[in-house]
Amino acid sequence: MKLTELSLKNYSTIDSQTLDGLSDFNIIIGPNNSGKSSILKAIDKIQQFESGRSPLNDTEVYLEDRRRAVRIIYTFEDQSFELWSSSGDLRLKNEENKKEQFGKITTLFCEEGRLNSYKKEDPGRYLSGLFSDLGYEKTYEISEKIEDDLRKIADPNIQGVSGPIVGKAETVRLACEPGERVIEPELERHGSGVRSLALLLTEIYVNDPDIILLDEPELGLNPAGKRCFLQRLIDLSDDYQIFISTQDSSFVNPLFWKDDENKVSVFHYSISRVIQGREAFVNVEVDEPKTFAGYLPQSTTLKDAHIYVEGKEDVRVFRAYLQRYLEEKSEHFDSKGDVLNRAEIYHLGGSNWEHFLSTIPGAPYSSLVVLDGNMEGQAETVVKRYRDSGYDNLPSFLKCDNLEEVSRSLSTEDEIPVYCLQKDDISEYAGVEDKREAEPQAWKQDSIPGEIEDLFDILFLGGVKVYQAGSIDSGELNKWQEANGNWEAREGELHQTHKSGNNVITLSGFQLKDGIFEADINSVDGGAGQQLIWRGDGDVASNYYIFGTGNLSSDNPIVRAGVYKDGKPQWIKKKNIKNGDLELGQNEFHTYKAEFKGNVHKVYIDNHLVWKIKDDKIEEAGLVGFHCGRHTSFRNVKVWKWN
Repeated sequence: MKLTELSLKNYSTIDSQTLDGLSDFNIIIGPNNSGKSSILKAIDKIQQFESGRSPLNDTEVYLEDRRRAVRIIYTFEDQSFELWSSSGDLRLKNEENKKEQFGKITTLFCEEGRLNSYKKEDPGRYLSGLFSDLGYEKTYEISEKIEDDLRKIADPNIQGVSGPIVGKAETVRLACEPGERVIEPELERHGSGVRSLALLLTEIYVNDPDIILLDEPELGLNPAGKRCFLQRLIDLSDDYQIFISTQDSSFVNPLFWKDDENKVSVFHYSISRVIQGREAFVNVEVDEPKTFAGYLPQSTTLKDAHIYVEGKEDVRVFRAYLQRYLEEKSEHFDSKGDVLNRAEIYHLGGSNWEHFLSTIPGAPYSSLVVLDGNMEGQAETVVKRYRDSGYDNLPSFLKCDNLEEVSRSLSTEDEIPVYCLQKDDISEYAGVEDKREAEPQAWKQDSIPGEIEDLFDILFLGGVKVYQAGSIDSGELNKWQEANGNWEAREGELHQTHKSGNNVITLSGFQLKDGIFEADINSVDGGAGQQLIWRGDGDVASNYYIFGTGNLSSDNPIVRAGVYKDGKPQWIKKKNIKNGDLELGQNEFHTYKAEFKGNVHKVYIDNHLVWKIKDDKIEEAGLVGFHCGRHTSFRNVKVWKWN
């Protein structure tokens, strides 16, 4: 008989919990004191049922209110049974005719630490007791099964159980064949892990229960043993219904049941539901388990940057954008592999995302939660719920309304930022209606959506975009402060037409010490210079760093970088463009960029690193802007601030 549903009321630490959709192999994941063991003990009440009743001890009465009646309903494939008690032992309620049927169901409960307790047993005496009532053929059959299991789980060199089964510990032997020479160490000396597994498996095969209950069975096993043991348990669920509880998500590897998904059910503990006073465990059917946050051993991963999104389609879209981002920003990293080795993108089970926030690790990991814009209201509620929960071992979350708050949160490492995108759904960024079509389109788009790019900049470059203007109109021009020259906005571009060589305009409203300043610049008439400036004091040709080109229509076009100090240029680097690998000309746009952090200044044209300069003549924060002569136009202006 297979248990298909279990319902508990007022049992031990559990107020109310229903586990429906039970399968051949059932996994209950949750932290200590979450009620996992209570669920297994409730199922084991079947085994304790005798003469119409099952004992109920003090620890199994609902701890919050001992006056409440305990109620357990077991639903099997063809019928259900209800145990009930207002005081004293549990009784089969109003089902006198079912006592005999219920009493025939058998369980084997391996409580927490049982595997470790086997280490203290004398294997010979213990096995003798188990095999004492079996005939030779049954004993031999079970011995063969144990040998096969131990070869898979513990040691592939185990050849068989030799010597008499009945007797002292030293006569119970496992034959191992690591090479040509056969060694027969006593089971007592073969290792406590092997001994424990041998005794547990023997109990299973000898007792042949309907239901096997294992409370944290992975304790005491090495990583390889855990994997093999889990696989063997899944195989055994062809013959037995198995329940295991665990708090170790690394033990639950969905790759082992990828071909048997219909026989496995996983119940996750949800702190969010507990805070709301709802049932703690939720059965979540997960698509794309390889990137599901609820299964992964994230607190042991070597990836230091984690991005959490809602569902599997979001993972695919974000991965596409991340790959493109690394291509476009390759000059910032030693290699794309450097970032990919540092980062991973996980999903939180789609609409069930709030239940799995508690699986996200805090410092030293850089974790970021990114949700669709239509989750804005729910995100506010859920984050507040977590913050007000009073649970000290939960990660601390911060709902961020803008990218500046995301950047600040990541830099402090005190809280995990939760950010909702500006658009309702990730598919809108890809220009499609169906999220399943978003990933292919993400690869084809002309550019990465600015908001997504900004998030990656914050996470991987440590900065936040403080200004961006793809096109500049008259309204945008109000954000700029003219120091000298004729500046105007037309056709989406910022133009300067004064004949002077010292025309300066700066962005107002903020100052930067460390950051990135980037713009597309066009020397329309090819005369004079066209340059970026940073850490400026706002005066014409006064104090600032400067980088750009000049005389592009002449026979001597130059690229140069340096500093204006007290109105006088001091060129640190300067060269003829024709002697280098830059291809620049009159009346064409090129992307100029300066990165500055401390005394290090990197300057680029069209993503080509021109120079890396060390200079500390100006250390204070200052303005960014343009210094140019004659007719020059600008567009696609972007400014990042380093934390």
